[in-house]
Amino acid sequence: MPKDSKEKARAEVKRAQSKFAGIDSERDQARIARREAFERARAEGPESPVFASKAGTPLRPENVSRRALAPAAIGAGFKVEVEVKGKKKDRSTVSFHTFRHTCASLLFEAGRNVKQVQAWLGHADPGFTLKT
Repeated sequence: MPKDSKEKARAEVKRAQSKFAGIDSERDQARIARREAFERARAEGPESPVFASKAGTPLRPENVSRRALAPAAIGAGFKVEVEVKGKKKDRSTVSFHTFRHTCASLLFEAGRNVKQVQAWLGHADPGFTLKT
């Protein structure tokens, strides 16, 4: 993202945060933020991120995984205990790729055939879809 775009996004965030200073309800804050994000996306076109960081930049998958997905998965019990530098830690067994497998399973469960699931997932070969 060009420097000007990052500065513009940061300025927008600061302006939005100052707007929220007098608003008590988190629901109202979320509503305003969603409306502004929608308006910004419409103005910036199809290249603007659907979900953006606080600075208005696209989310980085590794940050979303570390900050949101992994803690939620561990909290839900999808974890494995590993040893790191002599200390035991919980690690998530869920990744973004897990959602692709879940999607395929749900499509099969809903009665879709292998050709439909292959197309949905973008696989070149239906045999690959069945193997994974």
